Amino acid sequence: MYMQSFLASCRETSKTYTVQLVAISAGVLLLLARRYLRTTQPNLNVVLNRSRYYAEKHDPRVLEKRGADANAIPMWVADMDFPICPEIQKALRERAAHPSFGYTTFPPELWQTVARWLEEHHGWVVNQESAFVWSTTVVLAACFCVRAFSCPGDAVMVLTPLYGPLQKLVER
Repeated sequence: MYMQSFLASCRETSKTYTVQLVAISAGVLLLLARRYLRTTQPNLNVVLNRSRYYAEKHDPRVLEKRGADANAIPMWVADMDFPICPEIQKALRERAAHPSFGYTTFPPELWQTVARWLEEHHGWVVNQESAFVWSTTVVLAACFCVRAFSCPGDAVMVLTPLYGPLQKLVER
């Protein structure tokens, strides 16, 4: 019920909401990237062997399914073989140490940080109560946007190459 009312309200709002949503997403990504690069220097000289960890990029079954040679360079997937930054590993270890893995919500500081960044860098003051919508995945968020701002049968432009699940959600 919540999703239907959300989508209905999105259709009623002006198309500038789309621009706002895209700007918020880009702003969050830029904020995280800048913070990461300020605090951490990624080690790009380490090559990880992920073959034992069911990495789709290195799974011979996936290459075979795609009709690729077993020695093919898997450039069809946007996956990095570099180590994750130590701060993220530490945060994951700390979270995993707690015995409960129930449903969680987003921390309020997330939206406060994004809103502050948007105001400081773009002079855009947003209402944190209504400007942000939490989504568990990028694909789900994109699906909501396509449903909110188009109707069945509408043309939706995608630029390829594009992450497969995002392309499929437009095709459906």
